[in-house]
Amino acid sequence: MISRIASFHNYQSVSNDLMRQQVKLQDNQDQLATGKRVLTAGDDPVSSIYIQNFRQQDKQLDQYVDSITLARNRQTRAEIAVDDAEQLVDSAKRKTMEMINGSLSEDDRTAHKQDLKGLYDNFMNLVNAKDESGNFLFSGTQSSKQPFYRDGALNVRYAGDSYHARHR
Repeated sequence: MISRIASFHNYQSVSNDLMRQQVKLQDNQDQLATGKRVLTAGDDPVSSIYIQNFRQQDKQLDQYVDSITLARNRQTRAEIAVDDAEQLVDSAKRKTMEMINGSLSEDDRTAHKQDLKGLYDNFMNLVNAKDESGNFLFSGTQSSKQPFYRDGALNVRYAGDSYHARHR
């Protein structure tokens, strides 16, 4: 009877060892298939915390990169708008100087006046330009508010703000 208990115990021990080895083999195959050493938090709790922290930092870096890209795009659009506005102002100045010339006929003056109105309209479109997010470029911190408009007396008014963050 003792040999019978001993052989059952041996059988049970070998069977348990085989099961444990089979679980380890399956874990190793899963690790090889995914290329990851830690598949679940239970595999290595300390490493899983580090992995989670790295993932959060990676997402944060992605957000920073996206913000930098948006800021660069906005700055580029603003620079282009300012350059275009300078060209429009130069064109308006040249037109005005031509209109001062006394040799222009009334029809020529009317044509120049129409050209100046077109330059004005283009200028107003530039100063009310928007970025890719739909925010006005030149309205300060009130980016959803159209910065320049004409009032009832046909004067151009600024509706944005001139907020400047102070750096210490």
